[in-house]
Amino acid sequence: NQMIGVPSWTDTASYDIDGKTVSTEPVTQERKSDVMMALLEERFSFKVHRGTREGPVYRLEIAKGGPRLAANGTSGRLMSTNANGPIVTMKAARISMPSLAISLRRQLGRTVEDHTQLEGEFDFELVWNRDGTGDSTAPSLFTALQEQLGLRLRAATGKIPTIVVDHIERPAGN
Repeated sequence: NQMIGVPSWTDTASYDIDGKTVSTEPVTQERKSDVMMALLEERFSFKVHRGTREGPVYRLEIAKGGPRLAANGTSGRLMSTNANGPIVTMKAARISMPSLAISLRRQLGRTVEDHTQLEGEFDFELVWNRDGTGDSTAPSLFTALQEQLGLRLRAATGKIPTIVVDHIERPAGN
């Protein structure tokens, strides 16, 4: 949903890619996206540019009553999200509000903008019911944010980062 200009054949086509680098050095996590982009450019004639468009976003804000976040008390940075059926638990240590906004975007499928103006890093645990099913007393993500962290999500219109596909072709066989 953050890509524009993608032809319909990309929704159903699938490819097995077995890539090898010419270097004997392992591909680091930092370089992985560069290597993948080079492969896509070579095999699919893939050309893109980044842009923005107006669209629906959520604004992460401080809820009435103020934030309920603990200043970081741990030495290591951690962000994990685990699901057990419909119950999701997000545990965080030394996480900034912009990082939380990115994690919430992954959960909601919509851009989340940090408007809390909270500086620093925080520790927290957030528990919610992702689909409202089951016998759980866990609240929705929106309610959990407000009750457990003193934050809220407000629907708004904002700038959505997009990738604009300028050109892509089906690859030729090997």
